[in-house]
Amino acid sequence: MGINNTYRTLLWLFVLSLFIMMGCNREESNLKTIYKEEIREAIQETNKARSTKDTTSKNTKLISTNVRADIYNDGQYLRLTYKNAKRDWEQSAFERLKNGHYKAEDPHRFAEKKPTYTENKHIGRNEKHLHRESK
Repeated sequence: MGINNTYRTLLWLFVLSLFIMMGCNREESNLKTIYKEEIREAIQETNKARSTKDTTSKNTKLISTNVRADIYNDGQYLRLTYKNAKRDWEQSAFERLKNGHYKAEDPHRFAEKKPTYTENKHIGRNEKHLHRESK
């Protein structure tokens, strides 16, 4: 009788763990869908700013796969981390205004804050970043 209860308990814990993991994965997927457009627009703004400030041919166009995007305050703020033309890590940040436009922000502002969502977490992890205001 004791062994049956042990197996039931272990089975119940295993099933519960599966549900929790499935829920976490679904939430991450939902957040990616929710913030996809905001990330795309912030990358466009950064590309515009970079093209006016840095005219070197090595200035690679940023796309969603070569940028880390940290979302704060449920999408109100975005911080992008990427490599610049000199292959140094750089960051830019934006505030999404009520009219849908973006205003440049200081990336230092988010240094110790936990993001709501991060896309491409592996990019720029534990690296020294240059902070530049995008306009």
